[in-house]
Amino acid sequence: MTFRRWLFSCASLAPYTLLGGSLLVGSNAPALAQDAQVGDVFVQGDEAGARREAQAQKAPRAIKVVTSDTIEEQQLQTLDDFALKISNYRPNTSTAQWSFASIRGVGAGSNTGVGAHSATGFVLDNVFWQAPGFQWMNFSGISSFEVAYGPQGTAGGKNTTMGSVVIHSQAPSFTRRATLETSYGSYGRTTEKVNVTGPIIEDALAYRVTAYFDRDNGFIHDQVTGAGYGNFDRWGVRGQLLFVGDEISDRLIFSYASSNEYRNYFRSAIPIGNSSLIYANGTAPATSYAQNFSSRLGRPVLTFDPYKPYMAREGTDPQRNYTVSNELNVGIGDYLLTSISAYGFERGLERGFSDGNQLAAIRSGSMDTYAGQGSQELRLSSPKGQPFEWQVGLYGFAEDVLSQMHHTDFGADATKWYSLPAALPGVTDWWHVKATSHQAAGYANATYHIDEQAAITFGIRDSWERRSGSARHRPSLYYGAQYSPFQQEQAIIAAGGWGWTDTGVQAKNRNMLTALVNPEYKYNDNITLFGLVGRGEKASAVNITGTGPIYVKRDGVYYLVDHAPLLGNKPEVSWDYELGVKTNWLDERLFLNLTAYWTDLYNFQVVQSKTSYDTNGAPISVSNVGNAEQARMRGFEFDGRWSPIEKLWITFSGSLSDARWVKYTQAPAPSDWAWSTPANAPASFIKAPQYMSLSNTRWTNLPRWAFRAGANYEQPLGAVFSGSGLGPWAEQPISAFGYFNVAYTDKIQLTNPWSVVQYWNRPYVDLSVGAGLKTSDNRYRLTFWGKNLFNVVPFMSWSPGSGSTPTSVTLGMPPVTYGGTLSVVLD
Repeated sequence: MTFRRWLFSCASLAPYTLLGGSLLVGSNAPALAQDAQVGDVFVQGDEAGARREAQAQKAPRAIKVVTSDTIEEQQLQTLDDFALKISNYRPNTSTAQWSFASIRGVGAGSNTGVGAHSATGFVLDNVFWQAPGFQWMNFSGISSFEVAYGPQGTAGGKNTTMGSVVIHSQAPSFTRRATLETSYGSYGRTTEKVNVTGPIIEDALAYRVTAYFDRDNGFIHDQVTGAGYGNFDRWGVRGQLLFVGDEISDRLIFSYASSNEYRNYFRSAIPIGNSSLIYANGTAPATSYAQNFSSRLGRPVLTFDPYKPYMAREGTDPQRNYTVSNELNVGIGDYLLTSISAYGFERGLERGFSDGNQLAAIRSGSMDTYAGQGSQELRLSSPKGQPFEWQVGLYGFAEDVLSQMHHTDFGADATKWYSLPAALPGVTDWWHVKATSHQAAGYANATYHIDEQAAITFGIRDSWERRSGSARHRPSLYYGAQYSPFQQEQAIIAAGGWGWTDTGVQAKNRNMLTALVNPEYKYNDNITLFGLVGRGEKASAVNITGTGPIYVKRDGVYYLVDHAPLLGNKPEVSWDYELGVKTNWLDERLFLNLTAYWTDLYNFQVVQSKTSYDTNGAPISVSNVGNAEQARMRGFEFDGRWSPIEKLWITFSGSLSDARWVKYTQAPAPSDWAWSTPANAPASFIKAPQYMSLSNTRWTNLPRWAFRAGANYEQPLGAVFSGSGLGPWAEQPISAFGYFNVAYTDKIQLTNPWSVVQYWNRPYVDLSVGAGLKTSDNRYRLTFWGKNLFNVVPFMSWSPGSGSTPTSVTLGMPPVTYGGTLSVVLD
């Protein structure tokens, strides 16, 4: 067997999707590797997507795949678009730095920030990318989108505990082709895409360049500035070179992406009414938010309509991403040596102010994040088709994240609001918070084919990881002003910010073990049974969001008494158990897959409160990353597709999720359990609790049921435009096509189970449809589409407010949109 033929039938090119399963087939492999030619090995269009779908169907693991023909025909561009096809995956996008995807309900934890690594991984072209900013942009020229479930890392990349999102882009082809696509839609949405590929040196070197431009006007407009919030304003380019020799292949990828959008509004607390807080002891704040606003600032509240904001100083959030990666494959006899090198840098600046509604410039700023990541992987793979197949590898990873936060940034109204004369406009508490991660790991996986029906896969990974961090608070103050720098710093602390402090560098080392056992049994050609027992581990989080000191006030002056720990949390450990069956019926016109899972998470990383006391015995708390003793995810998933008649395919998936705290004894109390203790309170007065137990309660912000269903159908019409004189395309036979997607989400509890007032999102359905015409050779395609046709915009969170804040929400997906897309393919 020649190297070129063998190379594309081996395991090395797509380990992440199958992750130790007994079917380890490269993502670029043709259907019959022994018949491969240079020109067709790297054609990554509809055939490649269908091939990935077929491979996933045979793999003894829970894997969901969206193919390239679906991606292109249905205009799937962002992670939010892909989530409409997969029931137990939620990208949770808001801004580039605060978008933490989750699989089976588990991501980076509750607001633990970029210092906590996510339990859900993100892999693009065999490279693991850690920071959420790398997942922010559009994805163009995609061969397949996949979600793989369970502990990851025994077949390469970085270890994660719940699963990974895996994206394969189209590789360079030796067949020359250019695809141009233009879309127009609601809110002035304009999207342009180009995808060009072809040979540079025949049979040796090929290239591919993909680029996109995406812009609209936003769907919520500021009532003063007219700024369009929730808008798209982004572009990106991705260039690839592929070299193929007799005993070598090398794929080099460069990418750059940029966005400059009004997105911070959707992470902010958006007012929907006056404060509605009622404490659990039956009392309420002495005055409401609207009363305090009027009395302190001398003007009325302008809006409680989330779609009519009056923002004082809202800006865009510029985001820049740069990545480069190289995958080298070298044949060594019957074995394959793979080297994957990558580096990326992302910069996210947030120019929004979450307290800026009502044209009030008070205090709250945001943050700027700079993240650099490098990785190197070496892997040796055995030949395929043997009774015993194996793979061993080494993996190195380094990440450096710097967040320059300015959450206390006084505006023109701060002096009046806080009654602090020294709260001068421009006085800022700057946080310089750094989180680093260095990992060195070795892994191995092997599959033993017991006979033609039974096989078992073992995987193991040992990872040494060092997490370190530091936090410096450096207030920006005025010198020589009416109020001294000390008075200005005291004003920052009084307003809830932090003064001049420095934690120094703190570090923690950890050796982590990931392992799995994955048996499979092929009952017959239609039914394959599989099981999995896996252990995963996640290193301690760097407390990047709650790094502040704790103060007490004595004689009118704030004094430092304690500090939230940077690395006070424990590593997180998962045990995953799965049973599943994959079936195909009716001559592979019906596929149905079922999976039951049970995952226990120990020392689950969450935001907690570190509490001290002032001189009067009142609790003073600072949020920090801590641990809940145990969480449990149990559920059932199904997915499949069915073709009842020729050219009609119906797809479906669903999940039943039961995520709950088994033991969580010191959860932060919700706001309605945080009443103050009055002066000279009687001995019988019940003080507000420091903590509350959430043990044996279900997780909030997670639906119990979720379903996805869709269909696409084609109907040949013949050469209906022949002789019309409209051009060569009109002489081609034409097909009409149509599709729809329905995404059902069950009701979601948005409030703490202990809260007096409970708020639930009602169940909702997101419906998308499309229809159009295309030529038989797929060179021309015209599509008209509509998204979110029921115009559902669910709340993502809800708060009763307080005397200082209104009843507020955060908003989810955009409203109904319509548009059209024209795609043209040129040779």
